[in-house]
Amino acid sequence: MQQTYKKARLFNYTPYQYALKADHKELSKILEPNVQFEVPIYQRTYDWGRKHCKQLFDDIVKIGKAEGQFHFIGAATYVGEIHMPGTDVAHYQIIDGQQRLTTLLLLLRALRESLNGTSTVTEQKINQLLFNVNEEKDGMEYYKLVLNDDDGVTLKDIMRDGRSEHSNNITANFNFLTLKLRGDDINPDIIWNGIRHLTMVQILIDKDDNPQEIFESMNSTGLNLSETDMIQNYLLMSENQDWQKRVYKNYWLPMEKRFTQNDDFEDFVRNYLAMHKGKIVSKKEMYEYFKKHMNNRDKEEEIKKMHKYSEYYANLIQLKPHSSDKINTVIKYIHSQDTNVANSLLLKLLIDYADNVITEEDCERAFILAENYLLRCHVCDMIKGGNKVFPELIPKINKNSYVKSIEEILMSKSGNRKFPRDIMFSENLERTSLYLNRTMCKYMLVRLEHERDSEKIDPDTLTIEHIMPQKLTNEWKHDLGNDWRDVHEKYLHTIGNLTLTAQDHNSGVGNEPFSRKLDMYKDSNVSLNRDLTSFQSWTENDIKKRTKILVNQAVKLWKCPVGYDSEELGVDNNYDEEEYEEEYLEGKEIIDLWDMLKEKIQLSCDGAKFRMTKVYGSFRIFTESKSNGLCSLEARKNKITLTYNTKLQDKFISPSKFVRDISNIGHYGVGDMSSTIMSEDDIDKAVKLVKRVYDHKIKLFKNS
Repeated sequence: MQQTYKKARLFNYTPYQYALKADHKELSKILEPNVQFEVPIYQRTYDWGRKHCKQLFDDIVKIGKAEGQFHFIGAATYVGEIHMPGTDVAHYQIIDGQQRLTTLLLLLRALRESLNGTSTVTEQKINQLLFNVNEEKDGMEYYKLVLNDDDGVTLKDIMRDGRSEHSNNITANFNFLTLKLRGDDINPDIIWNGIRHLTMVQILIDKDDNPQEIFESMNSTGLNLSETDMIQNYLLMSENQDWQKRVYKNYWLPMEKRFTQNDDFEDFVRNYLAMHKGKIVSKKEMYEYFKKHMNNRDKEEEIKKMHKYSEYYANLIQLKPHSSDKINTVIKYIHSQDTNVANSLLLKLLIDYADNVITEEDCERAFILAENYLLRCHVCDMIKGGNKVFPELIPKINKNSYVKSIEEILMSKSGNRKFPRDIMFSENLERTSLYLNRTMCKYMLVRLEHERDSEKIDPDTLTIEHIMPQKLTNEWKHDLGNDWRDVHEKYLHTIGNLTLTAQDHNSGVGNEPFSRKLDMYKDSNVSLNRDLTSFQSWTENDIKKRTKILVNQAVKLWKCPVGYDSEELGVDNNYDEEEYEEEYLEGKEIIDLWDMLKEKIQLSCDGAKFRMTKVYGSFRIFTESKSNGLCSLEARKNKITLTYNTKLQDKFISPSKFVRDISNIGHYGVGDMSSTIMSEDDIDKAVKLVKRVYDHKIKLFKNS
């Protein structure tokens, strides 16, 4: 929302045939006697920061030292000219330029404080620009500029007393400018001379014209307001001032104050729209979508509804307690995943629960369903469409079978939006480097811990620990065996090698041998650690065993709804493989590499057929009576993992039978039958291995 004064410009109003009066004036003539500028209630608050004030101050010093040079600082746009009864003061509503004008008045007031008796500029000259000196001192029309709410009180205090007890941007910038004026090389006359040589374009809009349309035109050509600013202006502009002030004070301002960050308020409005429209809109489209949303809707009723719903959303993202402890618990779990893609649905759930549309039990079940879906999709690297999934399902919810209808919608998703079934989830969880996403890793370990132990430990006191350490000592290498390098690389960051310890203990455990760690684990208040005492060593087989234990617990904890098609590959009877493949590869950088790898495998392995599921590609070998997997292709953003299928009739075939003569590729032990393809140079070696698997399986087929 911030905009430097140098970005100000004249605006092109050619789409509208309004009678605009534009005059290029010196600042001193804009701040003429008996004029007052009022910032409408619908305008944004003063938000210039120190860097903007410094830039303006430095330019004024430069102008003040140059003789006779005028400096243009942009446009100030006003609506109407209203003469109040019994006064000679002309009132204008300023809709652009208030940030610059406010800062210049703060500088003038600070300059008055810095006068030392030797300056040619006098307090009287400055007062003529600050105040309507013919009006009653401290009366409402005494001040040249009137802001809203806290900003207005603060500016009035500073103009009157040279200080304010309020802590906001206005106070901070006034103190900053006062400090700048105390510099050794700063002469008040130079500042005064610089201010006198500032010019602005004063644009007057007739009060009978349509200010909203003109305001939109200004925004499209450089005003640089946020979408929520535009929405606020749309709702409050063009209504009478009494209505504006009442609605703004009672509903809009309290709603904005619920959010400590502007982005949070923007996210609320986006999710508010998504909840109604079934679609998440981009930040740049919010204003246009909001205007469409308001078709035939009453403005005040809509603002009241937004005010009400904003409380639920603020509580959701700020973890403020709701009326249900059970729902609060699940909200914390979802919050711990550090994702907001489900917020439109979660907001809808809280609203419907508060309005007694759904019961506490159903609301909790729906929250758990969202938590499980988000977690499983993350582990399977399939959450890219989450910001579309949840808004789209809201209009399809059947209120007579609320949770069931959400289940059915999520379970019907395909491709990267699929609800991962148990096998897919467990296989991905076994091999994923969970630690690389610290937030998700800690969330999963804490949830597993809390599920095991009724005495829940505060997550803030815990940190993630690698059982097999990140840096191996000679003792660790010895204990891991000859393949220590491969074991370390493959399992280091996986769930089987991770646990939780108290933050003050982690540094003390570090690289200690497993036997030493066991002594610490047995006295731990973390059940994940105490369970480790059932292991006598920490080798590859031990890590695998613990991985299976934790993965099985995870499958039960983050459940997949039952009673639906259990086909794990996600292949529908009438699916379009090309469509799946296109969706699967969307946004990835290896599409050309993917096509090249597929082509070379097909040329090398006659008769092998490529199948595309919703989550990976695979080659299969078909005979008259049998089919068997040859290899699978999994794409990441900038690499492909090619996994060789060496399992036949529940028995693993020794890799030595088909890689003996291509040892330059490296060692491929059982359970590590894969290649990583990152460039064209990697393809030939990988395909050569595929051909060995193919030849071996064809031979087995013929002999069986």
